[in-house]
Amino acid sequence: MKRKAYSRGEREGMILDVLYTMVGDGNEPCMTAYGMAKALGMNSAQHVRNIMENMVRDGRMEYIQKEHRPGVYKKVYCPKPLIPLDFDEFPKKPKVRFMGREVK
Repeated sequence: MKRKAYSRGEREGMILDVLYTMVGDGNEPCMTAYGMAKALGMNSAQHVRNIMENMVRDGRMEYIQKEHRPGVYKKVYCPKPLIPLDFDEFPKKPKVRFMGREVK
């Protein structure tokens, strides 16, 4: 049985698809390289780790280190938000006046 060989760009798209479907399901879009390899149906977590590290260097992802067990840390990769949300920048609801009085 032949398997399709995906390009690096296609794999990056697949990784982002998995993370953004996690957002749609209501989960936090963070995953280790091993978990991502299993989600993509791949055997090599090292290949996925290399792709995700390149995405970190390009600025499309970031990682945090979480304590796995005492003294052992793991890297958890998360996508960077496409649009930084700063709710202070949004304009306030305009006040509407009718016949000299403010309407809510």
